[in-house]
Amino acid sequence: MRPRIWWVATLVVVLLAMRGVSQTPTGTLQGVVQDASGGAIPEVRITITNQSTGETRQLQSDSTGRYVQPFLLPAFYTVTAEKTGFRSVRQENIKIDVAQNRSVDFTLEIGAVTQEVSVVAAAPPLDVNTSAIGQVIENKRIIDLPLNGRGVFNLANLTPGVNPTGGGATPAMGGARNAISELQIDGVTNIAPENNIGINQRVYEPQVDSVEEFTVQVNALAAEYGRFGGGVINVVTKSGTNKLHGTGYDFLRNSVLDANNFFANRAGRGKGAFQRNQWGGTVGGPIMLPKLYDGRNKSFFFVGMEATNTRSQSVFTGTMPPDAWRRGDFSNLRTASGAPITIYDPLTGRPDPANPARFIRDPFPGNVIRPDRQDPIALKVMQYFPQPNVTPTNPFTFANNFTNAGKSPSDSYRVDSRVDHNIRDNWRMFARVSTSWYNNASFNGFGNLGTSSGSGRGNGRALNVSMDHTLTINPTLILNFRYGGGRTRSTSIPFSNGIDLVGLGFPAALQDAANREGREFPRMDFSGAVSSLGQAGWTRLNMAPMVHSLTGSGTKIMAKHTTKFGAEFRKLLINFAQSGYPSSMYSFSSGWTQQEITAVSGTAGFPFASFLLGLPSGGQMTHDPAVASVSEYYALYLQDDWKVTPRLTLNLGLRYDLDIPRTERYNRYSMFDLSAPSPIAGRVPASACPS
Repeated sequence: MRPRIWWVATLVVVLLAMRGVSQTPTGTLQGVVQDASGGAIPEVRITITNQSTGETRQLQSDSTGRYVQPFLLPAFYTVTAEKTGFRSVRQENIKIDVAQNRSVDFTLEIGAVTQEVSVVAAAPPLDVNTSAIGQVIENKRIIDLPLNGRGVFNLANLTPGVNPTGGGATPAMGGARNAISELQIDGVTNIAPENNIGINQRVYEPQVDSVEEFTVQVNALAAEYGRFGGGVINVVTKSGTNKLHGTGYDFLRNSVLDANNFFANRAGRGKGAFQRNQWGGTVGGPIMLPKLYDGRNKSFFFVGMEATNTRSQSVFTGTMPPDAWRRGDFSNLRTASGAPITIYDPLTGRPDPANPARFIRDPFPGNVIRPDRQDPIALKVMQYFPQPNVTPTNPFTFANNFTNAGKSPSDSYRVDSRVDHNIRDNWRMFARVSTSWYNNASFNGFGNLGTSSGSGRGNGRALNVSMDHTLTINPTLILNFRYGGGRTRSTSIPFSNGIDLVGLGFPAALQDAANREGREFPRMDFSGAVSSLGQAGWTRLNMAPMVHSLTGSGTKIMAKHTTKFGAEFRKLLINFAQSGYPSSMYSFSSGWTQQEITAVSGTAGFPFASFLLGLPSGGQMTHDPAVASVSEYYALYLQDDWKVTPRLTLNLGLRYDLDIPRTERYNRYSMFDLSAPSPIAGRVPASACPS
């Protein structure tokens, strides 16, 4: 190709790819064809056949005897080298892994082309063409290694330089923070934006039986990989083959089959209840429509489904107020060591006659708060404290006098489906749709709407899709275009969602304000004297991050150079709403019922007595509006793998990244603009600056 045509082709691909992402979920096969004396043999026909699907690709060696075939799906291949006047050579079982650049060289001997030299056992794969450092987790290890919970990404921890993190985040790789790691499925990003800085939000995790293999690369990656600082996990899902295959499984865990924990057994405690079933199956093969279409060697499908049903035991232990305290009778109030605690009347504050600078209060007669002094809201919400049901661990403080046990249900499902199709000999494509959904509920330790244990009920859904097209323009120019999209939605609501706050005694204005984000039982904390009422803050969540990505890249093969160029685009969106305390929260301490107003004493004042009087030490009501943010990311790159000599390859790359800051789609972000004029300047005299 002449230089002018070459640069025009480059410009066309870059323009087409200006809104694309360029990570490749495939491998590359290259090599050199020589005669017995070591001389290069040009124009040798190279045939590469996928042993599972029967798909073939043909190309010729160049004037230096070199051939390169990128964009090969991970699989076992048979490679044949043929030229008139030489014996043909065939190598079988050549394994190509994701992101691998493998060399397979041929030496042809003079002879008839009908004579064939067959190498059945190919040499172990060794990537000598790239400087990337990483590890391939192949299908055998994915299927055979034990995985508690069957989370395929947990196997990335087998790679040196990878440190696991909790939750749905990516692992930390290459010594960097996990927030800057990259995770891809079939070449498209599986990372969505997160509202909290420093967290990577994983969109989807495919089932174990749907993954062909994946690679973990932690250093010296090619220029086509961007927007990361630690490492990249590149997952490839399975495709169908020329034969119909299927699997079925059920992994059962049940506490009936478990032995008791050694220490629990020694303490006389029984086993905790636990049941989990992970069941599902896969099926894949050629697309066949009887008497209409035979898809062997051309069209393939793969579908996998998995369900996980879990019931785990939860135990709640807390401290509930005894009946005497609920009536306002604190005559039996003691410290943990048994010393009496006196409660004081906040309405009797006065200067101490012995020290006028010291303000003191008088004790309640008999350490009893009369019914006419008890707050009506406190009396109503107090009904949500369960009655004590076990002997307390401390008879003076009544600590841990309540326990309750139950099960927390969790059900999740995921489906992976993929179609591969050869549109023409030079045009191949695949499309994949993966989805999952879940429902769960934490254990309600109180058994009522006033519980402070558990996070409530949750549900969510995730979707990850990809579509890939590879076009061979000519033997030395290959184009690739790819779209990927991902969205995950998580919703969590407290047990008391929609509770009538007016019925609890709160004013209608508070209920109206709470309606903006959702009513729930107000949180009430008692400085450890008794268990809290109401669930903790930030339990109400509605989050839906989304990512779109597009790709365009071109690969140009020359005598000693393999040049790849392209561009990348991502659109990152997030809809986020998380309420703190939309129905208010209150803290109660001993401050209002201690003798000296400014001094704390272990034998004076009690948080629950302050609560019964309706006197919190502090509180808040937060309003956290929903946000809908969006940002964009652009990149251009050029990668040249220069084979200087048969034993020396230089990987040269250049990449330009542009990350656009987030904006709010409805202009609901607040910001400082020091140059903006004051909206009340000249209207309010006090705002005028002195001359």
